[in-house]
Amino acid sequence: MSEKYFRFGLLGQQIAYSLSPRIFDWALREAGLAGSYESCSLAESDVAVFMWTHVKSLDGLNVTVPYKTVVAGLCHELSADASRIGAVNTAYWSGNRLIGDNTDSSGFGFALDLLLKNRPPCRRVLVIGGGGAARATLLELERRGVREVTVAARDTTRAESTLQHLAFSGLRVVPLNDCISGDGYDLMIQATPIGSVNQPGTPVPRMLPIDSATAVMDLIYAPRETEFLRQARECGAQTMNGLPMLIAQAAAAFEIWTGVRFALEKAMLELLPEFSPR
Repeated sequence: MSEKYFRFGLLGQQIAYSLSPRIFDWALREAGLAGSYESCSLAESDVAVFMWTHVKSLDGLNVTVPYKTVVAGLCHELSADASRIGAVNTAYWSGNRLIGDNTDSSGFGFALDLLLKNRPPCRRVLVIGGGGAARATLLELERRGVREVTVAARDTTRAESTLQHLAFSGLRVVPLNDCISGDGYDLMIQATPIGSVNQPGTPVPRMLPIDSATAVMDLIYAPRETEFLRQARECGAQTMNGLPMLIAQAAAAFEIWTGVRFALEKAMLELLPEFSPR
């Protein structure tokens, strides 16, 4: 066992529901490393001081809503993914420099492979939301060559502004109500916090055109089935919550911070057997 004691943390707001401590405790034990993981729920006015002081004593910090964009603005250096997404979910100090990374895109890619296994390639995709989580999914969709993507947002002007630097040629932004009618989508991704334990409800005023040909992912994992996912399942869609993405993005962060491989397939089997690869 390594003599080093690793200290990790999570920054967010109202995060008592988070499963990240459980995931990282598992990862440390599996890798034979000593360490701990703490949750830090702060007001926005305290975030900067926290990043400049407390985080220097940590080997790595996860960042969740609503601070991913705030932390990106505090970092001295951003990874290529964090820069394009405009948000940070993984941060650490290197010497006197605060480094920001984003593992949400790769985590989403892992989850998407599970959802779309044995399904034909997606050609028409709907992403609900225009924030950091949505941008992470769009980056992965772009890498996969998906060229017909609709982003539905409450504030289209803001969404268009934040999505510009992604340079996604096949992207169109529409008001939330406009995505309800029209032809169906092969894949729908719910990327807003609406439906979570802290913001119950559904992001759409009425159900979208969904049937058994549609794959639906909600990036929320608490509750395990949001109202949006429940309605999609009752329409016959194949559905998935955000737990596989959560574990996969944590795996990437763990490897960045420790240099030790995270046993992702084993983690899925032991922490989330219902979604484990077959």
